[in-house]
Amino acid sequence: ELSNVTGGKYEVVAKLKGYYFSTEVLEISPNNPTLPDIRANAYQLCGVLEMSTPPASALPLGQRKVGLRPSAEEDSNTALVTTSTDTSGAFCFKVSPGKYILQALVGTQEVRDGLRLAPLKVDVTVTSGPVDSIQFSQSLATLHGTVVCIGGDCAGVRVHLTSGAGVGHLAEVESGARRVSAILPGEYKVTVDYPAWCWKETEHTVTVEDVLETPSFEQSGYIMKLEVSHAAELNFTVAGDNENTDVGTFSLEKGTNRFCLKKPGVYNLVPYACH
Repeated sequence: ELSNVTGGKYEVVAKLKGYYFSTEVLEISPNNPTLPDIRANAYQLCGVLEMSTPPASALPLGQRKVGLRPSAEEDSNTALVTTSTDTSGAFCFKVSPGKYILQALVGTQEVRDGLRLAPLKVDVTVTSGPVDSIQFSQSLATLHGTVVCIGGDCAGVRVHLTSGAGVGHLAEVESGARRVSAILPGEYKVTVDYPAWCWKETEHTVTVEDVLETPSFEQSGYIMKLEVSHAAELNFTVAGDNENTDVGTFSLEKGTNRFCLKKPGVYNLVPYACH
């Protein structure tokens, strides 16, 4: 209600957070003392984009882009309307009532380096008021697997993960299990580290997008190093409860030689020939 208004032409502008109104030009006179209904013709469509562990190549908040397109034009070549996030990740569009698709835009190099923003797109309907509940957040991955050790004790064994971008992670092994969480999606080289033991495989290459169980690492024996001054043949036997068990004869080269002994125990080493 407006009071004490003299007759004449007026521009009427309504203001309300999240709403947009057209400027109305009205003629007010004693014969026409009322204002017509003023209705919003557009609303704010807002949200936030969050990144917890972005790769080094990622644009920071304040420089990121969010795109918007009417749902009816999803499969067309119509260009996205874009807006920038602020330094807290917040963004807003001014839209008329309708159905829309929003996307958080990610660059090719960012994708290559493991940046994923979810969801890939958001479908939203704007009817008679603003919408401020849109959220994009960074997706991180988890790698887990097992380490099988002779005797069951894997204390001290570590598993290393190295991404294609050279970022490393370390997984301590507990009760034969290993797990690394909150890592960037992408390709990783996974290696087991315990130099005193030998393994069936010491390295796997995997690609993870969400949660992935990697192939297990299985200990195949124990490393023995022998250094000899001359080439020689050496017979290995391992002490048993009643008698020694022959392991085999090995040819040694001058210098340091490495052997993988398949089980723990007391070994007898007998040279066959020395030159």
